[in-house]
Amino acid sequence: MLLFGAAPLLATVLAASLVPAPRPSRVAPVEHCARSNHRATHSFTATKEMGAAQSAGSTDWTYAWAMTQPDAPVADLFARTALASWKQNLDRLDGVFAAASDDQLQQEVAPGKNRLFYLLGHLVAVHDRMLPLLRLGARLHPELDEAFLTKADRTAPDTITPASLRAAWTEVNSALTSAMESLPAAAWLERHDAISAEDFDREPLRNRLSVLLSRGGHVQFHTGQIRLIIKQG
Repeated sequence: MLLFGAAPLLATVLAASLVPAPRPSRVAPVEHCARSNHRATHSFTATKEMGAAQSAGSTDWTYAWAMTQPDAPVADLFARTALASWKQNLDRLDGVFAAASDDQLQQEVAPGKNRLFYLLGHLVAVHDRMLPLLRLGARLHPELDEAFLTKADRTAPDTITPASLRAAWTEVNSALTSAMESLPAAAWLERHDAISAEDFDREPLRNRLSVLLSRGGHVQFHTGQIRLIIKQG
């Protein structure tokens, strides 16, 4: 009887919990910030944008509104966005390499140009160099520089097998991505290792984030080349 009698009350509580929380007032933030013209203007703009999102029926209105607030974790958002893009680009290229046979790795991107095998080694070496460049640790495969960065393709016999090169690709990218994910957001705006602390004071854009963005573009460039050849093959 006790449980049966409590059922209507429980249903009422559950129903109340499903009622959407009241949305922030368009006026209150402005009134609250009346002591500061800057904050008042910012809040008024934010609530106008929030209202527009609500009127348009957007389901992301709370997110859009929150990201316009002065205390929003903007640095963290930028860092997570850049890392998500990096991982997405790697996943795409990883799938392309996984689908390519060892024979396909010997194909050239164009007559007389680099083989896919060389591009794979080139990307491993570039990503391996990112570890010390981002001040995340020592390199794992510095021995790849001579064959895949210093020398052009086919100027010397291959000294590594496709299987070993694939393993190095996985090892380096796993270590690099894991180390990057451990960085706090603010650390991405610190200098990379190719610039001194003194020069960084004058050139703050030469930071870790700039390296991540440029290397992400590098991956995208070669992914386009490689996918085209794989499809043709």
